[in-house]
Amino acid sequence: PYTSSLYTIWPKIHMKKNKHYLILPFLLLVISCLNNKSSNEISEVDYTQNSISNQEFKNPEAEKTNDIAVEYAKKGENTKAKTIFIDALEIEPDNYTIMSNIGLNSLALKKYDKSIEFLKKAIIASDSTYFIANSNLGLVYYKTADYEKAIKTLDYVINNCNDKKIIRAAYINQALSYISNGNCTEAENNLILIKEIELEKSIEVENIEEKLKNGVQQRV
Repeated sequence: PYTSSLYTIWPKIHMKKNKHYLILPFLLLVISCLNNKSSNEISEVDYTQNSISNQEFKNPEAEKTNDIAVEYAKKGENTKAKTIFIDALEIEPDNYTIMSNIGLNSLALKKYDKSIEFLKKAIIASDSTYFIANSNLGLVYYKTADYEKAIKTLDYVINNCNDKKIIRAAYINQALSYISNGNCTEAENNLILIKEIELEKSIEVENIEEKLKNGVQQRV
């Protein structure tokens, strides 16, 4: 994953060599889940990084170029990373890992339409099997306040993916979408399912629990 220079902190979990990113948001601008009145409370944003198996690269140069872009992105140099990701895609135009990375890079740059465009391209190119792209598409919909689309997109991930890391991300992002949509009951149901996956309670879960307990709604 990579940071937004404005407000993101990235705790790193190194598992495999990173080819792509999966990110989870929490603690944003808060409004009431019960009465939908705005609040001025703004909390810190945090993200969790997970490395998940990705598409095999057919062209070693494309893989090398993608890896260079990933390193720039991880340092928060998203504009530089953008140019290099595009170079990688020109070398291997049908690579959905690179498409997904461009989609997430566009999200970091707050180019939401471009992010949606490339994440959808990754989903189509992978025949809807590259679930990290679906999960990040749900995240973009959440961040652009299109909560119904976020919930539906993340439902697809939850119901079809078998990778617990991606499913956990989908549950968390969907819980945030439910809260922002005023449906705290469904968010609570998601938390129950997240706890079945996690060995230890995460900070994401603790903060969502706190907001639900206080009857508040998170929103971008």
